[in-house]
Amino acid sequence: MFTLGLAAIQKATAQERGRVGVSETSLDSIARRVEFMSPRSGPPGTVVTLRSTNMPAVTPVRIAVGALRFGFEEVAQVMTSDRGVLSTTVEVPQWAQRDLIHRFIVFDFYFVPIALSDIFHVTDADGIVLRRGQLTNEGVECPALRGDDGVLYTLIGDIAEFEAGDEVTIEGTLPDAAICMQGTTIQVARIRAGRAIF
Repeated sequence: MFTLGLAAIQKATAQERGRVGVSETSLDSIARRVEFMSPRSGPPGTVVTLRSTNMPAVTPVRIAVGALRFGFEEVAQVMTSDRGVLSTTVEVPQWAQRDLIHRFIVFDFYFVPIALSDIFHVTDADGIVLRRGQLTNEGVECPALRGDDGVLYTLIGDIAEFEAGDEVTIEGTLPDAAICMQGTTIQVARIRAGRAIF
């Protein structure tokens, strides 16, 4: 019965899909988190598993992915279980960009945000992310970059003659483990002054 109901919803809303704008204030107000996301980075086309509990029971929800100032696009519709469990896999869309942070959002049928994932880092095919921002003194164990996206990154590797206050663009990988205890750690492969892409 629920499968038929969800199929009817999917058919009725197939033409309504598109980008949904979500403000930073709206994101900050989403208290519920998607508890499990794997993997946490990858190129467009990566299949990501999402799971969360304490969701509304037996409820059709929309899964969207996107970034602030870029919009969120619906990528799936699923039905929560009778115990309020959400479990699904979704694919990172081809338009996802490696210089932006992305998140998955769970919306109700009327596009009211219900839950938000941690950051998903889009990479290129070689696992390289690109970030722009300002080097800061916020790092303790490692140098730090405050990204244009507001996220704190800690850096491993040679950052040459650059110092706190410099505006830079970096490329690098996301190590599985690092000595840096703050933010998201990037193993720097290349760094340059300013915001131009390599």
